[in-house]
Amino acid sequence: MIRKILTISAMTVMTVSVSFAQKGKVNTAEFNLTSGDIIKAKENIDEAFSSPDMLIYPKAWIVKGNVYKTIYELKDVQKDLYNTTPNALTTAKDAYLKAFEVEVNPKKKKDVKDGLSSVGSHFYNEGIASFSNSNWEDAYNKFNNTLVISEFLYDNQLETVIDTQSYFVVLLSAFNSHHFNDAIKAGEKLLSLNDNRDVIYTVLIDSYKQVGDKVKYEKTIAEARKKLPNSIDILLKEINLYLEKGEIDVLEDKLKQAIALDGTNPSLYQALANVYDKKGNEQGAFEMYDKAIETKPDYYEAYYNKAILYFNKAMAIVEKMNEENDMKKYDLLKAQREELLEKKALPLFLKAYELAPKDENVKKALKEVYARLDMFDEIKKLGN
Repeated sequence: MIRKILTISAMTVMTVSVSFAQKGKVNTAEFNLTSGDIIKAKENIDEAFSSPDMLIYPKAWIVKGNVYKTIYELKDVQKDLYNTTPNALTTAKDAYLKAFEVEVNPKKKKDVKDGLSSVGSHFYNEGIASFSNSNWEDAYNKFNNTLVISEFLYDNQLETVIDTQSYFVVLLSAFNSHHFNDAIKAGEKLLSLNDNRDVIYTVLIDSYKQVGDKVKYEKTIAEARKKLPNSIDILLKEINLYLEKGEIDVLEDKLKQAIALDGTNPSLYQALANVYDKKGNEQGAFEMYDKAIETKPDYYEAYYNKAILYFNKAMAIVEKMNEENDMKKYDLLKAQREELLEKKALPLFLKAYELAPKDENVKKALKEVYARLDMFDEIKKLGN
């Protein structure tokens, strides 16, 4: 019995000694960090965590967070160290969060604030760099880390102001990387905070459309139009909605409103031309296509669609030719058809092809006109 007590006592002394030694490693790592020896700091803090006792020692986690944050901050100086520790920022973030979790003294929980805030800023800057390079997925991941930290600080009263910018960049990057539900979550949060920028509404509207939520899609468009009646971007979303529904009369009115707000947008004139065409207002359609071309001379879609109007008129004449038995009348109709195809449609199709030679619809239409005018050599020049 006496031997057992001695053995237990010896084990207790050994455990205390190991724990004390590991805490010493934590203090040494902290000293290494303040003296600028980041390599030694990493060695000591990593060794300290070889003991399970460190898992519930708040200071160990804070020092680990500081060490790995510094590894990231010195990545251009200590390149070899950083290359072997590519997830330094994530490790630092997780360490600070763990320090907060295991700290039992409420007053000392705030010790993680400065470190976490710095890590959040680093993630944000990394996200900006990725976003600028159109690396949407990486930008989303970086910005999401910023948001996690921002929400944590606010939810635990370590910050008194909500960081709306974190939600905004997550909104944009989540949409671009096709994380539409996360984009919706961020957008709805921003609206709940009375951030009513039109870009928030437009991305949120597009996100609802992507996930197939028609109710919120239409509701958000209506809400945005009420709050931002002069926003051309929101009005365009409403116009797209009426296009989808095929509500031509309402669409005509909305397009005229949009043109009044932005008379330099050729797509608005083209859309109104399409509306006039559907309503049988041929002259109005031609005028709007001309207005689109006047606004943007290299807007090939307007040349193409205007040419289609002339082509369709020519095809209507072909139908009459097929029913005509009087050769004089037939020849007259044929001349009218060729006038429309050769003098009206063809030059417009050629201009469209000049501006957009890779557009298959333009190329196909041009071949069709050539075929009807028996210009087969020209078809060969276009290739397959």
